[in-house]
Amino acid sequence: MKTSVEFSYRKPVLTSLIIFTITFVLLHFEAFGNPVRTIAWKHHFILAYSLIAGISFFIYYALFSTIINSKNWNLWKDISAFLLILVLVTVFILLFNIFYIETIDSNYNDNFVHDGRLYYYMCFVGIVNFLIIIFLDFYQYHKQKAIKGSVEKTQKIILEGKNKYEKIILDIDDLVLIEAFGNYVLVYYLNHENHIEKNIIRNSFSIIGEQLETIEKMKRIHRSYIVNIDKVINLEMRNRKATIKVKFIDEMIPVSKTSLREIETFLNCKK
Repeated sequence: MKTSVEFSYRKPVLTSLIIFTITFVLLHFEAFGNPVRTIAWKHHFILAYSLIAGISFFIYYALFSTIINSKNWNLWKDISAFLLILVLVTVFILLFNIFYIETIDSNYNDNFVHDGRLYYYMCFVGIVNFLIIIFLDFYQYHKQKAIKGSVEKTQKIILEGKNKYEKIILDIDDLVLIEAFGNYVLVYYLNHENHIEKNIIRNSFSIIGEQLETIEKMKRIHRSYIVNIDKVINLEMRNRKATIKVKFIDEMIPVSKTSLREIETFLNCKK
């Protein structure tokens, strides 16, 4: 499953703050067995480890933002991310403990390192960091997917003629078919009552096709036809010639040999 997220520059900062806050709360309430220490010691410990969690993510993002933005995010990249986060957290915690904690607690090595708590907290902070990243990743991915689907339903298409004042503005879902008509194109679309209407634009079929190149639903299926692929109902083969039935259109529409496989694949996916 893809879990890619396109982060802006503000999002890694926000994510770092979220990771810091969650780590701070979990450690502060001693849900994972913090050793009994003085309040001052605990504050040093909790604040530093929480900062390490947030900073580790930010450095991870800065070094590997191209991986985060990749559209083919997969399990191996998740595992690589986890290992990298764990390495960053381990390095920072070790440096903090060596250069700071040992100077304020002479018993640190005896009752914090040797009994395994240090390594426990390293793993804990690293895992919390990684799980938050994955959660936000999935959340943002599905949020963007929902927004994209909503935009596609309401996105407008502008078909422009040679005269700059000649244009047709339609919702994607309302555009049904475009037919070459000499030096003009014939546009089939749905009106507000969901009935088919036709309109002529003075422009070449190829230029109108270029205006629709970014619209995934609109497919050129023949040298004279562009169809809204979502409106295709079925495919018929007669005497080695392929035609399709398009919703709201009475006549059958021819399909070129080069477009035949794409139409077959689309119809098979709809079943």
